[in-house]
Amino acid sequence: MAACPSKPSFLGLPVEIRNEIYRYLLSSKYIRRKIPYHGGSFETTYFTYTFHKNILRTSRKVYQEAVYILRTEALLIRFTTNHPWVRHVLWGSQGLIFLAHGNRAGRFRRCAMEINHYRPQSQSTDNGHDCSCTGFSTCLLVSDQLPNFLRLLRAYSQQGDRSFARGSFSVRIFYHFNQVATQYQPAFSSIHPRLRNLLDPFKLLYEVENLHIKGKVNEQYKQSVVSSATQPEPTVAEIINAASAIKIRGDEAFLKHEFDLALSLYTSALSEIQVNHYRLEYTGDLTTGDYAGMSTAHAVRTFKIRIHANLAAALVKVGEYRRATDHAREAIKQIITRQTPREEWQGLHVRAADGAKPFLWGGLAYEGLGDLNRAIYGVGGGALAHCPGNKRLEKDYRRLEEEIEKRGIEPRIHEFGKGTNWWLGGVIQD
Repeated sequence: MAACPSKPSFLGLPVEIRNEIYRYLLSSKYIRRKIPYHGGSFETTYFTYTFHKNILRTSRKVYQEAVYILRTEALLIRFTTNHPWVRHVLWGSQGLIFLAHGNRAGRFRRCAMEINHYRPQSQSTDNGHDCSCTGFSTCLLVSDQLPNFLRLLRAYSQQGDRSFARGSFSVRIFYHFNQVATQYQPAFSSIHPRLRNLLDPFKLLYEVENLHIKGKVNEQYKQSVVSSATQPEPTVAEIINAASAIKIRGDEAFLKHEFDLALSLYTSALSEIQVNHYRLEYTGDLTTGDYAGMSTAHAVRTFKIRIHANLAAALVKVGEYRRATDHAREAIKQIITRQTPREEWQGLHVRAADGAKPFLWGGLAYEGLGDLNRAIYGVGGGALAHCPGNKRLEKDYRRLEEEIEKRGIEPRIHEFGKGTNWWLGGVIQD
């Protein structure tokens, strides 16, 4: 195994390359910790401070360069709550410490946000403990974790203390940590992506008692965030109908070859359905739309199959083949995996077209990546198996066969055989 590069050799790299390495090592994509929940029903990911601290200790120059990237490019959130269980919920897992915890907020530049959460006082939790509390806990979070953090609040509210995420939130937007703007942006101005990154995640919450936003924020946009966070929690059927309406708009854009728009709409539809189903009641049937006659549980699973397959199709069309394979595999996983909640898969009938679509677009994505073996198994062993005799699939299969023969590629037979298990590999969990 090759030896790790020495400090001098690392510092000998061009600064642009070193900066990219810092961005990678200081991002949530590199190292994560999961917060486990009962039954594995919900999880989120955060930074491990010890690991990143060791990176920054490599040398003074590395420290200065890496911290500069963090301070100037990262969006940071300061969160304060009066809930006594936050320390247990957020810091209870081993090794879970937040990056930059305890640092002076004023040292960081660019867009930032301070959140105060005022949980209703003098209420008891499910185990009878009184939650009235005057103490506060403060931490700094890297902004790409805010959506996960708010999902965490909502999930914990559903699983334990129902009022946890439903108190009052006071939010202040900073363009520098020590400067909070008091003037609103003109109504006609566009919303900066960084501002959306900070405020859009609040739309993940429901039934918030009050959300007060201070700072230089477009008034119309601010009200849309407040309205979304304070609205009553929808039923599963309402969630499916809302997500389905967005998906239909994406289908229309796809047929018009507006693939970027379709991708955006499909992504929005998927985020609409990303809810924690623990303790949600799958009662009643849907009476309108594509899911009429289905139970709400079957509609949830069917929607996941369809939206991931559609995302795979849109990603193939825009040339993002690796991401397309991820969504195709997820769609197939939804078809064949038998895990909780049992209501979603027990008695579920998957239409042939729904079963074939993720294999087709997954196969075409592998073709784009140059893996013709996986491509032909996706189109032939998967899609054609669901829709035998389909002319379009047969045409794609013959084209791939000819290309394999032309290149002199020897077809591989995996130990799992030609089909779903081979194609998915370790993704399947029976």
